Amino acid sequence: MLELVLGGARSGKRRYARQCAEVLSDRPWLLVTATAQDPERPQCSDGQQGGAHWQVLEVPVDLVDALAPLDQPETVVVVDCLTRWLDTLLRTEPAAVAARCDALCALVENWQGRLFLISRELGAGGVALDARDRALVERNGELQQALARCAGRVTLMVAGLPLQLKDIWQD
Repeated sequence: MLELVLGGARSGKRRYARQCAEVLSDRPWLLVTATAQDPERPQCSDGQQGGAHWQVLEVPVDLVDALAPLDQPETVVVVDCLTRWLDTLLRTEPAAVAARCDALCALVENWQGRLFLISRELGAGGVALDARDRALVERNGELQQALARCAGRVTLMVAGLPLQLKDIWQD
């Protein structure tokens, strides 16, 4: 069961996904795509990278390999964030971006547990000034659309409020 959580900077997407995960599991997984040296690396509400109850993995590139063994019915996973992952791939492995995105979509299409994929909404802002930023905006939008097609729920965070764009789990 996949939920795609979208939103702009400081929209509340990280807090929302983590709160949902904590309701569902005493030991949720947090896969962080930023490295420890990244000043934008997400922190949990207690100021630590996960806290005692979170199981944390740093996966700036090999996200699919890290996710695959976690595809279990009772597992709850938050991936924070796909946009950062794409940015890293575009810088380090530009020729592999399409294949890695396809592999991610194939893996999560029939996810057995609960998976929250966080992605920054870039397409609603201004026009990117350079080719690399434009490539990130385009790839991010393409990946979001592909994941939204197979997600059971798509949530857009605006001003800390979750707006359900798609919800096939609703009663």
